[in-house]
Amino acid sequence: MPTSRNTWRGKAFLLRVDQKRIGVSLNRRVKIELAKTVRTDSTLRGYLFIAFLALILRMKLMRLMVEAGLSKRFSVAGLLTELEKIKIMILPDGQKITTETTKKQREILDALNMCA
Repeated sequence: MPTSRNTWRGKAFLLRVDQKRIGVSLNRRVKIELAKTVRTDSTLRGYLFIAFLALILRMKLMRLMVEAGLSKRFSVAGLLTELEKIKIMILPDGQKITTETTKKQREILDALNMCA
């Protein structure tokens, strides 16, 4: 019977595997994008900086998903796709109204301790 420590090690291993897989796919994507867009050295540095920030945010989200138990039900892309459907409307008087959230969206937000 696995102990909680063994379970944690398994999750840590999965995170490392996902990081490696993301790094490989990011490397491929960077090579393709660089061939299309990079004209100067400063453009390259800017692009790599933004890609690095995106990777940090993605890994933080993955860690939150694992801790909340959402990684079994959603991929990162699936979770973001579900949450991007939430819209905020700003009325002429400045009042903000959030569109109605679905049950699935509320479950995700509750598990991540976030509000819409």
